[in-house]
Amino acid sequence: MEMTETIEQKKARWEARDAEYIAGLDPAKRAEVLERRAKHAAEKAEKDERFAVWREKNLDMPAWVLIAWIPGENHPKGLIEHSFSMDWSGERARMWWSGKAISILGEHTLDGLKDAEKQRDYYSLRNPDWRFEIIDSLDPDSPIEIDRERWLRAMYDGGKFDSRNASFKMKE
Repeated sequence: MEMTETIEQKKARWEARDAEYIAGLDPAKRAEVLERRAKHAAEKAEKDERFAVWREKNLDMPAWVLIAWIPGENHPKGLIEHSFSMDWSGERARMWWSGKAISILGEHTLDGLKDAEKQRDYYSLRNPDWRFEIIDSLDPDSPIEIDRERWLRAMYDGGKFDSRNASFKMKE
């Protein structure tokens, strides 16, 4: 009978392997590696602290998604944005948010609801048999659950695809 390792066991095994690696280094190299790791840990802690402050300011940022119910499909599709095109996904949806934005054109104000409505109108003309729904990502009564935490982290970190398209799933 084969036993699978728990996460804690894997972590302990990797930590033991790492300690063995560090112990095998010559003293100068060991000091260099440990100093580099300490510096990295301090930078990560500082970045996480800055993110926590930014997250608190943006936790209630208004944002909407466009969902399509396609005949013959059991699961809604969310409109997603790639770099130069739009598509439909059963796992992600484009977040249109409202607020101040800064770009190469300067500062401007975004209206996420209006942007989502424009997309709904555009796709309704092309797919008249689909049912479209604009969902407020903060609505507790929404039929879908949106991973706003991951989306906010991506917005902060600058991940292009993840900062545009949040993960979602049907509520159970």
